Amino acid sequence: MFNYWVKAALLQKSIYPIFKKTPEMVMNSLITVSLTGLSLSVAMKYSIPNDNQQESYLMMAVAFSTILVGWMLWSYLAKVICQILGTESEFRDMMRCTGIAYSPGILFILTSVPIIKYIALPVVFIWLLISVTRSIQSTQGISFKKSIIPGLIGWFMSLSLFPILMLGNYFYIPQ
Repeated sequence: MFNYWVKAALLQKSIYPIFKKTPEMVMNSLITVSLTGLSLSVAMKYSIPNDNQQESYLMMAVAFSTILVGWMLWSYLAKVICQILGTESEFRDMMRCTGIAYSPGILFILTSVPIIKYIALPVVFIWLLISVTRSIQSTQGISFKKSIIPGLIGWFMSLSLFPILMLGNYFYIPQ
């Protein structure tokens, strides 16, 4: 599985036909997205000061589930937009391929390191955008320019808007 993570993170298109054709690969995708969610939740726990232990664990659970639901949302949006663009796709294929493309998200854990916190977060977000856009391109057999549309819309919805709506209170730090 580590080999799949590296190939997806290095944007190699050869990995996605394997995930598209093999339904059993959904477990690899689920594990990848789960590790991304776990990395984000642990990074938030150690990056955002919170004295209330119970509230801290609640924040971690919401962060983890936000990544999982965001994955499904992004996959569904990519499927629908690509069908509008004229491709044939199935939701399950998109879930498997976008799931393994979440492998750069495991590096969210680096945002808990104070020295590189402000550099690591935008780098991982942009890397995720490019990785999932590449998976959409490869899975749907469309050009990279066409895959940017579902990539950007899905990225905005699943990694920007949805987490802000779900985790908005945790990003507010009183003065």
